[in-house]
Amino acid sequence: MFGIGFTELCVIALFILIIFGPEKLPELLNQLGKFLFHTRRMSNELKANVEGIIEQAERDTENTEVKRQSSSCPEGARSAATSVSPDAS
Repeated sequence: MFGIGFTELCVIALFILIIFGPEKLPELLNQLGKFLFHTRRMSNELKANVEGIIEQAERDTENTEVKRQSSSCPEGARSAATSVSPDAS
Protein backbone atom coordinates (compact mmCIF):
# COMPACT_ATOMS: atom_id res chain seq x y z
CA MET A 1 0.00 0.00 0.00
CA PHE A 2 1.70 3.19 -1.25
CA GLY A 3 5.09 1.54 -0.76
CA ILE A 4 4.65 1.56 3.03
CA GLY A 5 5.23 -1.68 4.87
CA PHE A 6 3.65 -2.99 8.05
CA THR A 7 6.47 -1.69 10.24
CA GLU A 8 6.13 1.85 8.87
CA LEU A 9 2.37 1.75 9.44
CA CYS A 10 2.92 0.69 13.06
CA VAL A 11 5.37 3.55 13.61
CA ILE A 12 2.91 6.04 12.08
CA ALA A 13 0.05 4.66 14.23
CA LEU A 14 2.20 4.91 17.38
CA PHE A 15 3.19 8.47 16.46
CA ILE A 16 -0.47 9.47 15.97
CA LEU A 17 -1.41 7.80 19.26
CA ILE A 18 1.29 9.76 21.10
CA ILE A 19 0.33 13.09 19.48
CA PHE A 20 -3.46 12.88 19.86
CA GLY A 21 -3.75 10.57 22.84
CA PRO A 22 -6.07 7.63 23.36
CA GLU A 23 -9.05 9.89 24.22
CA LYS A 24 -9.06 11.69 20.86
CA LEU A 25 -8.15 8.69 18.70
CA PRO A 26 -11.73 7.29 18.26
CA GLU A 27 -13.01 10.74 17.31
CA LEU A 28 -10.13 11.20 14.87
CA LEU A 29 -10.75 7.82 13.25
CA ASN A 30 -14.48 8.59 13.00
CA GLN A 31 -13.76 11.86 11.20
CA LEU A 32 -11.30 10.09 8.91
CA GLY A 33 -13.94 7.48 8.07
CA LYS A 34 -16.53 10.16 7.25
CA PHE A 35 -13.99 11.98 5.08
CA LEU A 36 -13.15 8.80 3.16
CA PHE A 37 -16.86 7.96 2.75
CA HIS A 38 -17.68 11.39 1.31
CA THR A 39 -14.59 11.36 -0.89
CA ARG A 40 -15.52 7.98 -2.34
CA ARG A 41 -19.11 9.08 -2.92
CA MET A 42 -17.99 12.25 -4.73
CA SER A 43 -15.58 10.18 -6.81
CA ASN A 44 -18.35 7.79 -7.83
CA GLU A 45 -20.66 10.70 -8.72
CA LEU A 46 -17.93 12.33 -10.80
CA LYS A 47 -17.26 9.03 -12.57
CA ALA A 48 -20.98 8.58 -13.33
CA ASN A 49 -21.21 12.15 -14.68
CA VAL A 50 -18.18 11.70 -16.93
CA GLU A 51 -19.54 8.38 -18.23
CA GLY A 52 -22.89 10.06 -18.94
CA ILE A 53 -21.18 12.84 -20.86
CA ILE A 54 -19.19 10.30 -22.88
CA GLU A 55 -22.34 8.29 -23.70
CA GLN A 56 -24.16 11.47 -24.78
CA ALA A 57 -21.23 12.46 -27.01
CA GLU A 58 -21.22 8.99 -28.58
CA ARG A 59 -24.98 9.20 -29.26
CA ASP A 60 -24.54 12.66 -30.79
CA THR A 61 -21.74 11.35 -33.00
CA GLU A 62 -23.87 8.40 -34.13
CA ASN A 63 -26.82 10.70 -34.88
CA THR A 64 -24.56 13.01 -36.89
CA GLU A 65 -23.23 10.07 -38.90
CA VAL A 66 -26.75 8.77 -39.60
CA LYS A 67 -27.87 12.22 -40.76
CA ARG A 68 -24.77 12.57 -42.95
CA GLN A 69 -25.38 9.14 -44.51
CA SER A 70 -29.06 9.83 -45.14
CA SER A 71 -28.29 13.20 -46.72
CA SER A 72 -25.68 11.65 -49.03
CA CYS A 73 -28.01 8.84 -50.10
CA PRO A 74 -29.51 9.32 -53.62
CA GLU A 75 -33.20 10.30 -53.70
CA GLY A 76 -34.30 7.14 -55.52
CA ALA A 77 -32.53 4.86 -53.05
CA ARG A 78 -33.96 6.79 -50.10
CA SER A 79 -37.55 6.47 -51.36
CA ALA A 80 -37.02 2.76 -52.13
CA ALA A 81 -35.60 2.17 -48.67
CA THR A 82 -38.52 3.91 -46.97
CA SER A 83 -41.18 2.23 -49.13
CA VAL A 84 -40.19 -1.32 -48.11
CA SER A 85 -42.42 -2.52 -45.30
CA PRO A 86 -40.94 -4.61 -42.49
CA ASP A 87 -43.66 -7.26 -43.02
CA ALA A 88 -42.55 -8.00 -46.57
CA SER A 89 -40.47 -11.15 -46.46
